[in-house]
Amino acid sequence: MNTSNVFSNNIGRIDRMRMLRRYGIIAAIVAAAIVATIGVVSAYKYYSTPEIQGSANLAAVIENFIKENRKVTFESASKTVEAGNVGVIVTEGRFTVMQGYLVYAFRVVDLERGESYKMIVDAGNGSVLYTSEPVIFRSSKYAYANIAVKISDAATNAVKEVVNGTVESGKLIIDKNNGSAFYTFMIKDGEGKFYMVRVDAKDGSVIDVVETGNSKGWYKEYWHDHYYYGYGHEYGYGYKHGW
Repeated sequence: MNTSNVFSNNIGRIDRMRMLRRYGIIAAIVAAAIVATIGVVSAYKYYSTPEIQGSANLAAVIENFIKENRKVTFESASKTVEAGNVGVIVTEGRFTVMQGYLVYAFRVVDLERGESYKMIVDAGNGSVLYTSEPVIFRSSKYAYANIAVKISDAATNAVKEVVNGTVESGKLIIDKNNGSAFYTFMIKDGEGKFYMVRVDAKDGSVIDVVETGNSKGWYKEYWHDHYYYGYGHEYGYGYKHGW
């Protein structure tokens, strides 16, 4: 018997088995991917329901609740934050819900101390509910910008541009190129439409007013739907300003 041929045949048989096993694994992976894809498509078809008109609308109930219990405006709440913190800059603020309560959340920067912290104001009575511990703030972008107008005054000017308007959020923007500063406010009118209003932080003049509609998007996402109604019955409500 030629032992070299036998050895060669065995080696070839082992290589073929390894190849078949490899192809088998690849085939199994491809099959699993196909099944998973079909499952995703099926799930998408299952959950993609058409627009419906039911008899009980939770969003409408919550909308009415907010209208009845939101007693304090953004302008007033931000003025409360400014009054208790002399020499600071309120850089951002928004109306939202925290732990089931209607509130305004603000971010404050103290340039002299190099600190930043957050404050929560009750949207029902205007009281300060929370002030976070300060954290180190090292950015110098606000120090060199011309910010002569406070966010509360800028918001007061902005809301006048929209009929029956309500300020939902505001943010201080610093132009990286020239250091100019302006506030951007999202304002909702009486019909549910949204407007983006920019106000000069130097003199308080209104730069422009842009209607954004009521659809979801980067600067026009005002959301209140069951997707955010989750753990602990927390209800997400407010305009997302990217902070």
